[in-house]
Amino acid sequence: MAVFLFSTSTLVTLSSLVSPGIAHATNNRSTSPSRTVKQVKTGAKEAVSLPRPQVDELTTGSYEGHWPGDPVSFIMFERDGTNGLTITDIYKSPDYQASGVGGIMIADAFKETKLPRPTIIRVTGVVEKDTKAALKAGTDVSETKFAWTLTNAIEAMGGRVKPGSFHSDPMPGDQYEIRVEAEYDTF
Repeated sequence: MAVFLFSTSTLVTLSSLVSPGIAHATNNRSTSPSRTVKQVKTGAKEAVSLPRPQVDELTTGSYEGHWPGDPVSFIMFERDGTNGLTITDIYKSPDYQASGVGGIMIADAFKETKLPRPTIIRVTGVVEKDTKAALKAGTDVSETKFAWTLTNAIEAMGGRVKPGSFHSDPMPGDQYEIRVEAEYDTF
């Protein structure tokens, strides 16, 4: 079963579309180089490779990304000012995408826009169940599953999380907003 990580709309559950265990179908687009991501549950590192996403600009500064060979996973985001990124929707199908690749999906989709790397990432409408449960239990947002996803995204863009910069706020509809700041070395 697949569930939205976060969305501006109602939580949607989809039944399996393909046999479990299929990471993604092959396609004709080039595959991004393998990256090492920290797996959320175990903390182990694993190299993964994803196809490059197809990202379209819907309106000025508003984008939607899809992955070739994956009819289900998608991301929607907007440029927020000159150095911010607001992610309004992301869905990662476990039937097509491996566990722990949500951050790489965010980074790869953003890289396709050719915009400067964001120093602030804001995610609205977080409904990912483990993160919600942790936040409700009083866990610091930087220790949540979703924080790992954003940390992986920032690292995949060549940056690091600014210490102490994770913040969360409750939103209507049993959702959360999560914000984090990124730092990049300049050469």
